[in-house]
Amino acid sequence: MKNTETNQVEAIDKPETSNPRAKVYAAGSYRVYFLSLALSAVSMGVVILWLSPWVADMTRGATIHSYLQLALYVVLLHVFLTLIGWPLSFYTGYVREHRYQLSNQTVAGWLWESGKAFALSGVFIILSAAALYWTLGAFSGLWWLVLVAIWQFFSLVLARLAPILILPLFYKTAPLENGALSERLGRLAQEAGLRISGLFTINLSKNTKKLNAALTGLGRSRRVLLGDTLLEKMNEDEITVVFAHEVGHHARRHIPRLIVVQSVASIAALFLCSLAVGGLCAALEIESIASLETLPVVALVLGAMGVLTRPFFLAYSRRLEVESDRYALEKTGLSGAFVSCMKKLASENLADESPSRLAEWFFYSHPPIAKRIALAK
Repeated sequence: MKNTETNQVEAIDKPETSNPRAKVYAAGSYRVYFLSLALSAVSMGVVILWLSPWVADMTRGATIHSYLQLALYVVLLHVFLTLIGWPLSFYTGYVREHRYQLSNQTVAGWLWESGKAFALSGVFIILSAAALYWTLGAFSGLWWLVLVAIWQFFSLVLARLAPILILPLFYKTAPLENGALSERLGRLAQEAGLRISGLFTINLSKNTKKLNAALTGLGRSRRVLLGDTLLEKMNEDEITVVFAHEVGHHARRHIPRLIVVQSVASIAALFLCSLAVGGLCAALEIESIASLETLPVVALVLGAMGVLTRPFFLAYSRRLEVESDRYALEKTGLSGAFVSCMKKLASENLADESPSRLAEWFFYSHPPIAKRIALAK
């Protein structure tokens, strides 16, 4: 092992320092978020007040089949919103990442990845819109309750299929070749009762220099993905801690807990949405709640609710991440490796170790690095 007991003690005792470059990068991320939010609000306003009625009339004139009208309507609005947001997406996804030396992508590579994401998201948007359109017409006052059930079902199906059908469209995965490390990590998974289809590396380095790992899939498709960037930068003790953290999500039953929380939140959000949409449709002179023009109104209301409830979901996410950190520390006993791992994550990912309380409250799904290090100490 590269990490000795002496190194562990030094890692724990070494004081945290704030990286000014990470502070600047984080501040830029906050500004980009609010700029994107403002752009989305203006774009949706244009869609609802002007573009949506025109596109809906055009699609009704193009075909008599209601779901073909829906598909054409959604595709045209999807293209419009993507074009409006493209300059900001290019800046955040390519220009800014290269400015901070965090990206390995070429312009052609970014365009290709963005094109695939555009096509795939278009399919999902059409399916979601079809479910909404059907429930609006078939269930009237209870459309929101039926829609929750449909969306939750498809979310579970998507989580099951994502590692084997969707992920390969963007990244290549391969079984972890380090036999000793695989055995070590496999024991951790077995002790937690976690059944996984395998330990895999994922070629994140084709796009980014950032370090990452994830537990993905459900049932037989569940697998642990370790980024090749992470495997290159971290030693075996640090990788073990990262893996133990991901196992902690299973051991502490975070996935079923998240499903319950998301289901309850979706019911509440769509119920409130159903109360607002009727009045908005009347104000906008939309003939029927089951009209095509209702779809962007629902999207706008749900988007606004998402922004308002964002801090609460992030707070819950941070709570779960703390539980996983505790699990990793208790199971491995590698507090020094945990600290050095966090410092590498902060350095390589340009993470602000000590953001303001307001920034943490509104932007962080994980506890800030400084707090995670303090937990290990």
